[in-house]
Amino acid sequence: RPRAPTPHEALGRPDPDPAIATVTLDGARATVCRADACRELAFAERSRGASPEIAVSDDGRLVAAIFDQGGTDDNRLPAHAVAHDVATGRRLSRFEVGAAQGYEQLQFLGDALLVTSTPCAGPCSSSRLYDPRTGKRLGAIGGTEAINTSELSAARVAGDVWAFNDWGTATVVYQDVRTGRVVRRVERPWTCPP
Repeated sequence: RPRAPTPHEALGRPDPDPAIATVTLDGARATVCRADACRELAFAERSRGASPEIAVSDDGRLVAAIFDQGGTDDNRLPAHAVAHDVATGRRLSRFEVGAAQGYEQLQFLGDALLVTSTPCAGPCSSSRLYDPRTGKRLGAIGGTEAINTSELSAARVAGDVWAFNDWGTATVVYQDVRTGRVVRRVERPWTCPP
């Protein structure tokens, strides 16, 4: 007898890998789950308008959030990310990540935090790498020749080296996410003319 599809299967998505951590946010309380074990932690920060952004590392050890998004039509103070150690609940860092206007998105790449800022309706995004433990900015995606990351795809190549694409060109950048150093920049040929 056939079984009913899971909710993810019904939507055409694969079931989430239980080894990869997930996070949900309810107000200022985050719940981080990995392999059927969950831990809650509370953020001292509160949302001041736009929806908060939250991300968790794949191994579930680190969580980062932005509660003070400005939004694209708002002139407020710059956005700040806060990073916490999930096991202890202790705040590790708080650091500025965006301009007064715009919307920031978070993603962990290994132990590095990728922050993508979109200050307009697009395509106009840029991304930077941070060490979430210290808040130190490691560099822009693309290095000194930053790339447009409006439709960013990040893929691990090996170890701490990830590949990133430029939205408007055929450029692919290989970058060490632990140091921010660009390892290689490739101008690949167009498969279809622009």
